[in-house]
Amino acid sequence: MVFGTQAQEAFFEGHARAFEWFGGVPHRIRYDNLKPAVVRVLRGRDRVESDRFVALRSHYGFDSFFCIPGRGGAHEKGGVEGEIGRFRRRHLVPVPKAASLTELNEKVAAADLLDDTRAIGGRPVTVAVAFADEQPVLLGLPAEPFDCARLLYARVDTHARVSVRQNFYSVAAHYAGRRLPVRLSASRVEVLDGSRMVAGHDRAFGRFTDVLTLDHYLEVLIRKPGAPRGDRVGAGQGRRGVHRQPPAVLGHRPQPARRPRRHPRPDRRAARAPQPGARSTAPGPRPVHRDRVHRSSTRPHRCPPAGPHRFHPRGPDRGAHPLRPSRSVVDRLRHLLTGS
Repeated sequence: MVFGTQAQEAFFEGHARAFEWFGGVPHRIRYDNLKPAVVRVLRGRDRVESDRFVALRSHYGFDSFFCIPGRGGAHEKGGVEGEIGRFRRRHLVPVPKAASLTELNEKVAAADLLDDTRAIGGRPVTVAVAFADEQPVLLGLPAEPFDCARLLYARVDTHARVSVRQNFYSVAAHYAGRRLPVRLSASRVEVLDGSRMVAGHDRAFGRFTDVLTLDHYLEVLIRKPGAPRGDRVGAGQGRRGVHRQPPAVLGHRPQPARRPRRHPRPDRRAARAPQPGARSTAPGPRPVHRDRVHRSSTRPHRCPPAGPHRFHPRGPDRGAHPLRPSRSVVDRLRHLLTGS
């Protein structure tokens, strides 16, 4: 069985699938000191097991046996690792091409059936015959399978998504802002509202992946038909024309034409156009003192009339104001004595 993750939920689901395939449960299973099962390694073979792993063992009724870490326990698991390497070299080299994990698991199951006809060196019977002899001594399966999924809680964001293991999954838009329980399994993500499932998605592997369903945003499309245009939701649905023309089942109605203004605005162009034979009532230019206006411009400037320091408003210094030459002390005395 191939999974897209090595999380604890995949570890438990592998056990449940294997017990179902065998038709029973072994009395003892040997493990390495893997993190989904072991919280702390103590002296010798004592281990602090995780609570979920203890629940799995209690449900199926088998005992766990852990190998010694390091070189001391290398001989305790060499046979298992050797068989895994043989299976990989025989059936997975070169790497098989598959469009999905389901197709890859079908190829692995076919290879497993092929190995049932193999005879291990030094033994007179095949693998299938040896397993048929051991199957009657296996423990029976419980009446109900073990729930391998992990229960989490996630808050729905403003984009109607829940974040689970750094990936985003859509829910109905009216759940935005609520905190909902989420069942996370090895291959599925299910969002619940009480005991009712409100959204279900295939689990995404990696990080920052959006798994969105357009049906969860229908109530938004009723009010905003063009909302998914160019958005992540409409990126995968645009070929079907969902966001180009909303279907009639959404209750979409064409927007009515705007009502005419009660007091229409007058046409400014018509008001400015001069009427033939009419007297112009537009106000004329404001009278300005002649000394403050240049001959070449009608714009008033704070500068003396044209003289030796003539100012050219149309030249490169347009808009600049020249400085008025200051009077000397002799000119001031002459003005006070003569009055000119």
